[in-house]
Amino acid sequence: VAARLAEAGREDERVDVLAEVAALDGADAGTAAVLARAFVGRGDLGRARQYLTAETAGDDAGLWLALAEAHLA
Repeated sequence: VAARLAEAGREDERVDVLAEVAALDGADAGTAAVLARAFVGRGDLGRARQYLTAETAGDDAGLWLALAEAHLA
């Protein structure tokens, strides 16, 4: 569902669907990473913080910078 929403350019709805998935399965680091990237991309560090961990940041330098910023704020 999320992939189809992305293909249709319905990013807000895609993020809503992924947030529901993350709420049901908090152990899914892949979904959390996608959500963290989406919220960081929107400049919404508050919401990104819910999903930012060392595991979700992985090798994404942008997420590491957001994670550092979140911890310093």
